[in-house]
Amino acid sequence: MKRLAAIFVVVLVLACAVFFWARRDKRAYQCFEKLPPGWSVKSSEVASPEQTEAIGARLGTPILKLSNTDLIVQGTPIQVNILDVKTEADAIQLHKTLSAMHRHPAFCLRIGKRVIEYVGNDPALATKVSYELGFL
Repeated sequence: MKRLAAIFVVVLVLACAVFFWARRDKRAYQCFEKLPPGWSVKSSEVASPEQTEAIGARLGTPILKLSNTDLIVQGTPIQVNILDVKTEADAIQLHKTLSAMHRHPAFCLRIGKRVIEYVGNDPALATKVSYELGFL
């Protein structure tokens, strides 16, 4: 009976470990965990490796990780895309490519090997989100 209980505990621990390991790539970045009052995450997901590779190929820069988070800020939606790359040179190139697609510099910024892109219509809102999430 003790052996059966021990096996049960081991199986339960392994199942929990597999569950948490599998979910680790699905979580939003920590910057979205504590939002100001009136802000909420509508949806957030990490792109699959296949999606990430395809988008990197289209943008001309290999991407390691890509997340899309839809925020609601005081009733106004804005999408935050976070793209992590291998080198600062890749980040500089990716930032240049994405910036060329936007009409205002507030919609795209680079921090080291990370590029943050905002999809929305209000540059002031993009700037506010950058400050509140700690990017600026």
